[in-house]
Amino acid sequence: MAPALGAVKRLCGWNSWRYHAETYTAFRRLAVVDTALLIWGFLFSTIGLGFFIYGKRQKALVPLCCGLALMIFPYFVSSVIWMALIGLALIALPWIVRI
Repeated sequence: MAPALGAVKRLCGWNSWRYHAETYTAFRRLAVVDTALLIWGFLFSTIGLGFFIYGKRQKALVPLCCGLALMIFPYFVSSVIWMALIGLALIALPWIVRI
């Protein structure tokens, strides 16, 4: 072990350095997930706005409600997988349910 590295370990503490490296790695993973949530949320909210406007102009209740749900649900979902599944289900719902 080099003398300079030994001095750094004694000064900062080896566990302190390891903790900061793990925290930085966890933060990077969190930043990637937050970016994915932001992009998916924007996509589903944009599609929801289109459904909402269509439902309002056509006086169709299902697209109106699905559009509103698509614009609101990204605020309450914190998992990328669940956001994609719920969003795709809400997008498909107006074609499945015809009132």
